[in-house]
Amino acid sequence: MKKYWKMLSMMLVIFLGIGTFYIHYALAVHSYPNFKIETVEGDPEMVENLAITAYYGVLPYASPLQITNQGSFYRAQESFFDSMKSMPYSYDRKIRDEYKHVLRGIHHGWNTYYEDDQYLVIVSLNTSGYYTQPIREMEIRYLNKESKKTVKTISHRLNRTDFATIHDVQVIGNNIIVFTIGWDYDYEQEKTTVFADTYTFNMAEAKFVEHVTILSDQREHIELNPLYESVHWRPMPYIVYRLKEENRGVERVQANVDPEAPVNETEKDVQEAKEPINDLYAYHVETGTIKRIELPTELKSLEVNLFDGTHLYFVSSSNDHTEVKVFNISEERVIHELTIDNGPHEDINHMFVDNGLLYVLEQENPPSTNASLRIFNMETGEVVYRGEIVREDGKSEEDDVLNVYEINFRE
Repeated sequence: MKKYWKMLSMMLVIFLGIGTFYIHYALAVHSYPNFKIETVEGDPEMVENLAITAYYGVLPYASPLQITNQGSFYRAQESFFDSMKSMPYSYDRKIRDEYKHVLRGIHHGWNTYYEDDQYLVIVSLNTSGYYTQPIREMEIRYLNKESKKTVKTISHRLNRTDFATIHDVQVIGNNIIVFTIGWDYDYEQEKTTVFADTYTFNMAEAKFVEHVTILSDQREHIELNPLYESVHWRPMPYIVYRLKEENRGVERVQANVDPEAPVNETEKDVQEAKEPINDLYAYHVETGTIKRIELPTELKSLEVNLFDGTHLYFVSSSNDHTEVKVFNISEERVIHELTIDNGPHEDINHMFVDNGLLYVLEQENPPSTNASLRIFNMETGEVVYRGEIVREDGKSEEDDVLNVYEINFRE
């Protein structure tokens, strides 16, 4: 009997300790300042749909929060069950609040969304079975937004047992197209195979149509990754992949030396380095065709940083300015160039593109609470909006540390 009392006492102490910690943490968060996006120049409606993700305080004790033009909200202010719905003021939270009946029964992990004026599509991936031979099954739920309560579901097992993830979903006509990427390692050949697949489903008949491998490669050190769009749930004309060979190594070739030379020299090898692969491929969603993107020489040494479904944005930085080159995928040429002036103590923490506008989030280095937001018209290069992230009470304290790091659309 004493043993059970000891166990009960230990559990009680543990729960009291955890509870006390969360109570103190919640009380501390309630004393934290509120922030907001304050318009300096331009139309305030341009940031109505924006939420800036930030941390207040010093890690590992910093608290995550979302900042809008209406104010801010700390994650710790939420109840336990609300915190399971993802960050407040986010697209994922909006979907979970507005379409609860669609998401009922879907796990609270990472889901892939598609939304236009007519359809909402949600795809989740469930994995079961052994690690070496997993069973991966996707669940697709979709509805016509006019009828809202009519939800249809399709379940389909992935054709591959390799490591695979879902990264995008699009709708063309009456078909849903789910995009996956994955890899497999051949231990005998010591090579990695990477692949990008599409799975097509008919919405009217709620059934699977076809599986197609649109891109694959096998090498010793190879990676295949999609470029993620800033607004990931919208219709996109193109899906873009980066095929990159990491640490490709060298080929050893026999040197052509004097045959009368000493043995140790005739057996000497020289190393011939090969240029590693770093290619971009664009898949046209409507036609189902894929092509290798031919980049001009000026862009080949740059990494593409942003993608909006139609254009690639190449960014290069120096001490006092940042250059952005906009490459049109269908025309295969640079159509716009923009130079952003920034001070030597200012860092660009995040960029975000949508509908011809470039959103730039900047902050002093080292970070304090001074951060700003500029929106550029990419066609004209003009700054169409300026805003600052400020404390609502107007105070400024020495130990204030606000790290801003991401811009998101709320819907």
